[in-house]
Amino acid sequence: MKFLFGSKQTHRRIGNAHRNAAEWALAVTAYRRHLDDKPLDHAIWVQVGHAEKEQGNFAEAEAAYRRAIKIVPKDADPRLHLAHLLKTQARFDDAAEAFVSLYQVAPSPENLAELNHMIGLRRRRHERVAAEGAILFSMQDIFNMFAVHATATGIQRVQAGVALAAMADPTFDSHFIINGEYQNEVPTFLRLEDDDLRDIIAYASGKTIDHDILKQKLAAARFRAVPITFGAGSTVVILGAFWGIGNGIDQYLYPRRRGARIVPFIHDIIPVTHPEYCDANLTNFFWRGLAELLHSADYALTNSDFTQAELKRFIAEHGGRQIPMQTVPLAHSMAHPEGAAAVWPRALAKLKRRRYVAYVSTIEGRKNHLFVVQAWQQMIARGVDVPDLVFVGREGWKVDPLMDLLASTDNLGGRIHIVHGLSDAELNGVYADAMFTLFTSVVEGWGLPVGESLAHGVPCVVTRTASLPEVGGDFADYVETGDQEAAIGVLRRLIEDGSYLEARRRNIRENFVARTWDDVGRDFVTKLRGMLAVAPSPSILPPVTLPEGTIFRPGEITKRVKPLPGYLTNPLGLALIDSFYEPEPWGAWLRGASGEFAFLTKAEAGTEIVVLVSVRPAPWAIGARCALKLNGRGGSHPWMTLTSGPNLVRLKGRVDQAGGCTITFHYDGHVRQPSATEPDRRRFALGLNAIGYALSEDAAVRSELREEFVFG
Repeated sequence: MKFLFGSKQTHRRIGNAHRNAAEWALAVTAYRRHLDDKPLDHAIWVQVGHAEKEQGNFAEAEAAYRRAIKIVPKDADPRLHLAHLLKTQARFDDAAEAFVSLYQVAPSPENLAELNHMIGLRRRRHERVAAEGAILFSMQDIFNMFAVHATATGIQRVQAGVALAAMADPTFDSHFIINGEYQNEVPTFLRLEDDDLRDIIAYASGKTIDHDILKQKLAAARFRAVPITFGAGSTVVILGAFWGIGNGIDQYLYPRRRGARIVPFIHDIIPVTHPEYCDANLTNFFWRGLAELLHSADYALTNSDFTQAELKRFIAEHGGRQIPMQTVPLAHSMAHPEGAAAVWPRALAKLKRRRYVAYVSTIEGRKNHLFVVQAWQQMIARGVDVPDLVFVGREGWKVDPLMDLLASTDNLGGRIHIVHGLSDAELNGVYADAMFTLFTSVVEGWGLPVGESLAHGVPCVVTRTASLPEVGGDFADYVETGDQEAAIGVLRRLIEDGSYLEARRRNIRENFVARTWDDVGRDFVTKLRGMLAVAPSPSILPPVTLPEGTIFRPGEITKRVKPLPGYLTNPLGLALIDSFYEPEPWGAWLRGASGEFAFLTKAEAGTEIVVLVSVRPAPWAIGARCALKLNGRGGSHPWMTLTSGPNLVRLKGRVDQAGGCTITFHYDGHVRQPSATEPDRRRFALGLNAIGYALSEDAAVRSELREEFVFG
């Protein structure tokens, strides 16, 4: 035994000696004899890879590195050598994959730099152009959500369900896109690999979710995505939150103006119809996004008849542009095939085998958890043997009264349990064992938890409001939020009358037919195709109109909970999109060193106007020069030196044949150049504070306008 042990060590030492002498073939022979006895010595497999590579035996070197990776998957060293080996052979696609794998194990700046270089080479080789008739589904919202949270909300479940169904239809030319980096201040898009998107959805629907692993999957999918361009004849479907940064019409206006159609899937308009239940910032972003979307969209799909009716009513009330709409009701079942398992959550271990009622929803004022807690409180006071209450969801807005009541009563003496971040499998476990569920929301766009409960065969107590009867049908038990006494009667019957509860369960088992995500996907595709089949070519979007004597301050639209008057019919923020970044309270920064602000007037062609523009330099731009022109013409001194604070520019010229006016901005100086590691990637130096105009012949308006700019 001693002799054999010594022999094993000798082969390794001999291999090292040959390696040090650059005798690569002899080194490989010795190392492989060592590996005959110790096949799991991954470090020697790496040395074999080095020696084979030095001899030009690239296939053998690659096999050795891959063997080492298989033995110790979390060791970055063999992954690094494999990536560089593939790069040396100009196998750029394979090298990009290897660098993706390496970066997931060792996310260092050096590895990221190599990865970005290889991804750039790969993307240039595989850039795609969407064919006429292609449908491009934006998945940006699902990437935004999973970058922050490990579990999905209802909107992300919708995106996942529709995406899987669209992928399953071989006759559908579908692509799934996310935002790329701006190039020359123009938005770009990346096409995800279908398998990567499936992998993300499957993992996010699994029994357990490690958020770090989920984020790695998002990063890998982004790295593997390739550029895609699209325009005339294609259709962009915005499945997610159209009001979110990076997912609004500002991202899609560029292809829209080149002939692409825009079709949003609108989940609700609650922030504008019920702002009292929403955060003020959300309401601001939402009404701006909705106004700009409706100005630009060709069609809309809604998730319920209620949402469609609310949207049409809102547009009519505000004098907006009506567009064709169709409803695609959502699924009843939460689970996709990947997420059908059920496990009991560890966070509720003490509750196992006890009676409980579940309320699955974000905990916010609109969902009306307070109504439920007060009903439970009254039943306890009356001596009812109530089951425990389980609230499953993250804490949201407008919940102070609820949280105060829970704190003052010690969660009703320990009767109420709050958990969040459950996987789909854990959520299945909660549904499966519940006596019944609750969903007492004041207003909804659809109401996924109602359908999820019924799909699990579990009765649900629902408010008879908004879209919820569309989801629950005859299988839900309904209450009115204005009549708590009657609601307590419904709850007590389910809690105390076992035969009634069983009858409700039996009715669901025997008669309820759950709408699946496959149903939703097929319905979505069918209705979208039907709309597009009769669709005229997208209309050319005209610029927005700036009335004479009105001063447009970009910062104003960021400060208001309610829209500026007339914003739905004339969303002036659209004039900023091509050339300016998202407005801030003071104004908006120009993208890069040049851009334009275009608007229509009601003046006749060739009418002379005077335009006043207030611009602001960034600190590093003070002392640099800028020039503004009106429809291609500047003043007698087109270049001006920028001073700190607002700089007022006066332009005089004539409107074009359509009554339009285009102000061009040119900056001659240093533009902020962010590094690759900075979270703020904007390139700017010059900002727009305000803009307004008057007809040259209208002295009174000109005077008022100037006074407002100078003293306002």
